[in-house]
Amino acid sequence: MAKIHKNAEKFPIKWNGDVEGGDKQNDNIPSNLNVTWNAGRPVIPYVSCHTGTGGASNCTDNVNSYFFEDFDVDGDGVISVADLVAAVNQGAPSSFINHILGVVIFGSIPIPPNGPTSLGTDATETEFTWGDVNFIQEIMDGIGSGSRRARQDRLNKILDDEDKKKKLIHLICRIKGEKVYDDYTEVGSVEVDVDDVELVVERMMGKKLKLEIKSGV
Repeated sequence: MAKIHKNAEKFPIKWNGDVEGGDKQNDNIPSNLNVTWNAGRPVIPYVSCHTGTGGASNCTDNVNSYFFEDFDVDGDGVISVADLVAAVNQGAPSSFINHILGVVIFGSIPIPPNGPTSLGTDATETEFTWGDVNFIQEIMDGIGSGSRRARQDRLNKILDDEDKKKKLIHLICRIKGEKVYDDYTEVGSVEVDVDDVELVVERMMGKKLKLEIKSGV
């Protein structure tokens, strides 16, 4: 068995706080707790191409670089015929209009993923759930230590599990601020580098962490 990687020693979580509820008779203890790693920073939404003066006429980039919010022209949370009409009325490029047609009318194009968000002032980190932290620790434990080649070989074996590979790719993309692979994208041919995994660890563990318990979510 591989020796545990030194970074994995930084992950253990100790909790000495209180869970609200249950102190008095008939109190309710929350049945669902979402513990967030590095929480507390305001999330800045993705800015769509049709934001501001000119609307969808500004959406002149490669349509494959756009996200769900870009094609949700009317901002109702659904890509529909209404977005197609709005795009036409706002003078959107034909490639943009045809892309919406492919999503809504023909079904030949999958619904795109949501755009990346960022964190508030001076933020350099992403918000992670405790599940994210446990997952990356599992990966780091499996990679272990030793030569780079040995660690990469162990990582490749772990990623024979397609679900784990997809989850790890999503996490790496979030860290790098890149477009996240959606459920329609084949990830089998995507290579994951051990350096990318260690980048995730560094971003998660690089600064003092704050734990926040959110109940009822």
